[in-house]
Amino acid sequence: MRKIITLLMGLAIVLSTTVSASAQKSHDVANASQDIIIEKYVHYVTPPWAGWRVSTDENDPSYKLFRGGVKWSSASLPVTYHVDPDNAPVGAVSEVQTAFETWDNVVTTELYNYAIVNSDAQPSLDTGVVDYVNTVTWRPIPDTTIIAVTYLAWNRVTKELVEFDIIFNSNLAWDIDRDGEGGVELTGDNFDVRNIATHEAGHTLVLDDLYKPKARELTMYGYSEPRETKKRSLGLGDRLGIEKLYA
Repeated sequence: MRKIITLLMGLAIVLSTTVSASAQKSHDVANASQDIIIEKYVHYVTPPWAGWRVSTDENDPSYKLFRGGVKWSSASLPVTYHVDPDNAPVGAVSEVQTAFETWDNVVTTELYNYAIVNSDAQPSLDTGVVDYVNTVTWRPIPDTTIIAVTYLAWNRVTKELVEFDIIFNSNLAWDIDRDGEGGVELTGDNFDVRNIATHEAGHTLVLDDLYKPKARELTMYGYSEPRETKKRSLGLGDRLGIEKLYA
């Protein structure tokens, strides 16, 4: 895996913060005065009413492409990203990297460089500023029904991604499942880093959330629970979606 670090530092673009939310949509939009748009994906804890029982498995072919297929330009690949391990459990950086590589491993295109450990990494898109540095961090989010938030910045003229920032909610309990079997490391209300990171990495490519009950075994299903690990492995719909975007 190449580790070429390409940091495209540009003039920050301040965006407006007009947003709207709905029960079935996890993302909202801030429109720029120029050509950059910021999208916000919110990953929620599974609500009680989402527990419908339907027959489903990882072979469900469901997927949804964000705005029909906004993606990274070939010149931007492989994408470089920085991980701040502060407030994260020991081993979290490796788990995040493995989560990103889960997507990398199903296509021939090289999607990501290896993670850069950077305790100074700071998300910018949450404040409406595009700094062209992709980050993964743990920060406090007051609403504990929110597990993580992924911000995307994309150019509405070229339909290309230019930045992502992932923020895991440090007000929740996090751990890593070292044996991959939902073992003793994941107890109580702990959320598995790799499980959630694999879902968020899907947004950075950019696959949309799925909410229909039949898709609940897929990585891109929009809700998650403590101790859950099933999103670590991609289902059929997840693979079909990424293959549609990147050969």
